[in-house]
Amino acid sequence: MTIQGMLNRIEGVQTDLIAVEAVKQTTNDIRDYNLDQLLNGLDNEGKMIRPTYLEDPYFDTVEEAVGYMEYKRKISPFSAIRPPEAPNLYINGFYHSTRTVKVMGDKIVYDSTFEEADEIDRKYHHKLDGLNPASRKHFIENVLRPLWKRYMEIATRLKME
Repeated sequence: MTIQGMLNRIEGVQTDLIAVEAVKQTTNDIRDYNLDQLLNGLDNEGKMIRPTYLEDPYFDTVEEAVGYMEYKRKISPFSAIRPPEAPNLYINGFYHSTRTVKVMGDKIVYDSTFEEADEIDRKYHHKLDGLNPASRKHFIENVLRPLWKRYMEIATRLKME
């Protein structure tokens, strides 16, 4: 192959389509990273999900909130590491199991078939969807970049380091 032929091949690579396809192929991973955040009581900014149990107007007294915190400590998955006052939206796993991630155009869209999903999203200030900075960094380095690199190697027929 000539240098001009290689240049033509590289210039013809549609990097935006490759990037979108790589993200589409990783939506289950994105969902898993997002669910891990929720289990750990973190929002999409990496902050504790708010309102916390101690701030939640649902509880009439601090004692009720503390009692619920203890209940949640007992039923939450063991992999979760979160402050006890941080909600993780996990009781029986149903809400978590209904959450989905898909790509629509150039957007990553989170959804849930749970009938109270919109109410939950409002209560927690629309900060549940999306990856926080630490999750995003780990996802890009360990999941997305290796896949994108492989797709680029296929498209260019060049080995990338």
